[in-house]
Amino acid sequence: MKHRTHHIRAGGQRSLVGFMVGDVNYAIDVQHVVQVVNPMGITPLPDTPPSIVGVTEHRGLVAPIVDLRLMFGMHPEATRKTKWILVEVGNRVTGVVVDAVTGVFTVSSERIQPAPELGPGDVRRPFSGMTSTEGRLVFVLDLAKLHEGFANIVDMQTSTRSEPISVKREGT
Repeated sequence: MKHRTHHIRAGGQRSLVGFMVGDVNYAIDVQHVVQVVNPMGITPLPDTPPSIVGVTEHRGLVAPIVDLRLMFGMHPEATRKTKWILVEVGNRVTGVVVDAVTGVFTVSSERIQPAPELGPGDVRRPFSGMTSTEGRLVFVLDLAKLHEGFANIVDMQTSTRSEPISVKREGT
């Protein structure tokens, strides 16, 4: 895996990849983003949390696919705008299913505030902070926290023998 260190610019600027899940704006630090892709075939895995919809092969790597709608208690809803953001966490690549990618933006590190404490579910909420851009509130995902929630379930870097299935997409 290549390590990306260009995400913090001079003056404490951070580059983030923005996306939406439902009506809420989120972002991932660009240093972790490997690629944004259209959904591909998925091989389901038994005995995994519902938010892990399966694994896919991308450029020789088998990556788990995490549907953030399911993780956040929403119903899955694939549309033509649905994207997978392939992210590197540690030495592993994981695909994160999002409703739409809104683009890359830069914010001052000082403008990223701690995520608010919202009660008992805070342990399950994978947010490292929040900021705003263009008048919209944006929650910054903590990929390490997201990943630790399922990292020990299956060794995601091994190949699978199952045939991939196609993801049904609205309008296709």
